[in-house]
Amino acid sequence: MPKGYEILFEDLEQTALFHEILSKKLVSSVFQAIFELAGGNVLGYEALGRGPCGSSLHSPLALLRLAEKNNKSPELNLLFWQAALEKITNIHFDQYLFLNIDPQVIGLPHFHEQFTRETFQHYNISPRLIVLEISERTVIEDYPRFRQVLTSFTDQGCLIALDDVGAGYSGLKTISELKPDYLKIDMDLVRNIDRDQYKQSMVKALVDISLSLKIKLIAEGIETTEELQTISALGVQYGQGFLLHKPQSDFSTKIDLTYEKLIKN
Repeated sequence: MPKGYEILFEDLEQTALFHEILSKKLVSSVFQAIFELAGGNVLGYEALGRGPCGSSLHSPLALLRLAEKNNKSPELNLLFWQAALEKITNIHFDQYLFLNIDPQVIGLPHFHEQFTRETFQHYNISPRLIVLEISERTVIEDYPRFRQVLTSFTDQGCLIALDDVGAGYSGLKTISELKPDYLKIDMDLVRNIDRDQYKQSMVKALVDISLSLKIKLIAEGIETTEELQTISALGVQYGQGFLLHKPQSDFSTKIDLTYEKLIKN
């Protein structure tokens, strides 16, 4: 088969699998803990959507690309949220649940109208424990409209986190417009920060901004003890990453090494 036909066939196969995933709701969630770095307590969990295990669309990035290509982003985001919330239904959950949402999706009426106070009650979780994690990698074109939609969630008690800070389009403007409760430092700024003075200066500036504005700061993607020690020394309040807790299918707070052991190494 000529190479061009192989690529076309592969695209058609992936698209067919994607539509099957949507129609049969073949998505799941894993959860990664977010820790208070001063004492190691769990602040909450970020829900991370996944496709079917063993399939070519297990990766959320692959799924999200196809969703955007096929104009199905709202439907996929709804499935990711529902998969995460269904894990809460039959347990006593009293920590924050961080749910990812793309700015291009949250403003669509058939998305946010699905999540009323009654919907959160159905899943046995208070809206006050929901943190909407908004990616800064996608540009927000209409801030007044976006804030209006966010109000439908924040009026219920939901909190706002701005994700990928340091890697996105809008930077300080987005912080000013959305006034989030949390800022999540992009993992590219965290990677090897112990050996990079520029990154340390940038994160210190974010620490100063967060303290001034009373916004909590979370460092993402912590993978080494040296990164953890540097992030903590700079004054970042919270952290997550494979060093502290690998994503898993339940809400266990157990980790291989406690924060106290890591920071003393």
